[in-house]
Amino acid sequence: MGDMVDDPQTWRAALASMDLPACASDGEGRLVFFNAAAVRLWGCAPAKDARWCDGLNMYRRGQPVDAATCILAQCIREGRNVEESDIEVVAADGTRKRVTLQAVPVMRNGSAVGAFAFAYESVSRRDLELVRGRLTAIVQSSDDAIVSTDLDGVITSWNAGASRLYGYSAEEVIGQPVSILIPECQGDEEPEVLARVRRGVVVDHYETYRRRKDGSQVAVSLSVSPMVDESGVIVGASKIARDVSESYAADMVRSQLAAIVESSSDAIVSKDLTGRIVTWNRGAERVFGYAASEVIGKPITILIPFERLDEEPEVLRRIARGESIEHFETVRRHKNGSLLDISLTVSPIRDRQGKIVGASKIARDISDRKYVERQLALADQRKDEFLATLSHELRNPLAPLRTSIDFLSANPETSSSSQRSLEVMRRQVDHLVHLVDDLLEISRISRGTITLKTELLALGTILQDAIDISRPLIDSRNHHLDVSIHEKDLMVSGDRVRLVQVFSNLLNNAAKFTEPGGAISVSLQSDSESALVRIQDTGIGLPAGELSSIFEMFTRLKSESSGLGVGLSLVKSIVEMHGGTVAVRSEGVGQGSTFTVRLPVQVSPLEHVRAAGVPAVDPPPTRRLLVVDDNRDAAEALSALLTLLGHDVSVAYDGMQALAACEQSVPEIALLDIGLPGMSGYDLAQAMRDRPWGEGITLVALTGWGQAGDQQRAQEAGFDHHLVKPVHVQRLLQLLQEPRRIR
Repeated sequence: MGDMVDDPQTWRAALASMDLPACASDGEGRLVFFNAAAVRLWGCAPAKDARWCDGLNMYRRGQPVDAATCILAQCIREGRNVEESDIEVVAADGTRKRVTLQAVPVMRNGSAVGAFAFAYESVSRRDLELVRGRLTAIVQSSDDAIVSTDLDGVITSWNAGASRLYGYSAEEVIGQPVSILIPECQGDEEPEVLARVRRGVVVDHYETYRRRKDGSQVAVSLSVSPMVDESGVIVGASKIARDVSESYAADMVRSQLAAIVESSSDAIVSKDLTGRIVTWNRGAERVFGYAASEVIGKPITILIPFERLDEEPEVLRRIARGESIEHFETVRRHKNGSLLDISLTVSPIRDRQGKIVGASKIARDISDRKYVERQLALADQRKDEFLATLSHELRNPLAPLRTSIDFLSANPETSSSSQRSLEVMRRQVDHLVHLVDDLLEISRISRGTITLKTELLALGTILQDAIDISRPLIDSRNHHLDVSIHEKDLMVSGDRVRLVQVFSNLLNNAAKFTEPGGAISVSLQSDSESALVRIQDTGIGLPAGELSSIFEMFTRLKSESSGLGVGLSLVKSIVEMHGGTVAVRSEGVGQGSTFTVRLPVQVSPLEHVRAAGVPAVDPPPTRRLLVVDDNRDAAEALSALLTLLGHDVSVAYDGMQALAACEQSVPEIALLDIGLPGMSGYDLAQAMRDRPWGEGITLVALTGWGQAGDQQRAQEAGFDHHLVKPVHVQRLLQLLQEPRRIR
């Protein structure tokens, strides 16, 4: 009976104190309380857990009243008050009395969970009022809102629970239409409820919304029962409303989450702490191929390849510690046996007490992405291989060019006018060599990781080099170029080729976007910490809306009909890598543009160094040298240069010739090309080391292959040095000055 009301002691005390026979039953019709007055009426107490009428003799019009047709059964079944008169009670001693029986249901969540029953003969009005008062006390103590209305929907009673739920006091609402509690959008509910009540129909557990005094709405579970007078005529309705806002909101959240889970294209699976599958959404069916009925209750390991089974225990250990696992990329197995690339996120599931009881897994199929990544990696590998091959093929023709330039520059018979031409040629070859080196760094360029080859530079010389590169374009468009370099020896630390690239790029843009016959000016000056280079033109200018984006990658002017739009972005990147800034100013379309590059000046400028040509070094000792290269131009050019420097040089064009030459005269230093026909440079080096005379030779690899792996392979083959073509003469002279290799 403790389930009937919150405080059973209250009603037990109330019923026990009555002179009126009273009893109580639970929802199954079992008698759980029988007061002393009821014992006196029947002359005995019912057996434990007896049902109404079991052992209690009652007759209706001469026929025994059974448990199925008694008023308690009807009251509990219909959830309403029931009254029946002219019932004959036969006591244990044979005494007969005629009584009126009245049953009142006890409601919980819209259902009758028990009932009170009373019997009275010619009861006094005082006793009747006492019963009603005590029943009213029970109603008033209920947490639920209990409200009665007449058949017109006018409120006739209002308990304390109703005041708590709706915010109105009884004085404010009694006599008012119950519609004050009903939101406008649900105004058609009350006529339908009253129509059902008039027909004697009970409305049970109807979930709806009601309006509070403050205008807010509350979700309620509503049960409505007909109320009858003493003659059994329906005169009104008893309404019990329970606040279900929290459970309703929780149900709504659960429904929304369930809808999200079911509609997700990702696999969402839950499992217990033993690793057995508990739930399985439609996304999991699509990803893994299993229906929910095939996997629920089975271990999650049915999805895990054998070689990855050790992952699951670690996942469960982390979940048990309350940790989450996010975006873990792994491999899982489809029903058909195929393997899937999966991104896995795993979170602990907790019960209401916060205890971890399982794990929720979200698995996203990333097979397509992984396939694309593998294809991109393969393409990137092929690109690297292509660039390495391309750089090798470009270095081979550059090698004899540089060697020939060095030879002519070092030849005292070369005229001064030729020397100037050779300087121009040297700069351009150096520029080409640097660009070839950058072919291997294209991927790093895209990530902004260009490696600068820094040295102390005269910025005036850099500008002059850039002007020399851009001069043909400037002259072809008949522009007037004004150069104002106030501080020719202003020194900066930087990469010569990159800085020349910056300024030649800006000059080319000025020439390109200035109408023929325009004017371009270049100026160099400094403040306390920086060198300022300004390149100004009288060209088409820039609209204000394009100034902020002009340095972004792939940005082109609206008036620009060609190009990729990467030049100024590269300028900005290179300048910033040098610790500088670049800015643009324009008064508008047709007003020209001014680009300003600011670079940090060296605090203690060093003495100006010679920017080009063969550096002056002490004459190296005469050495016996062997040059081996199947490119005859390269071999002969290098031989001529080394001979001019006073060395004894032999030349061979393949491996066999080289070995034969060594048998005749063992060289101190052998410069070997790697890409020799038949016997490669690696094979030749090993063959020379295997000869009795080979241990004392200094072996130098000359090659167009310049990656780290190439250097490692050369070392393993027995080379002492690895030089990338075209070899700079200064590096070669330094090598020739090193002491002989010790046998």
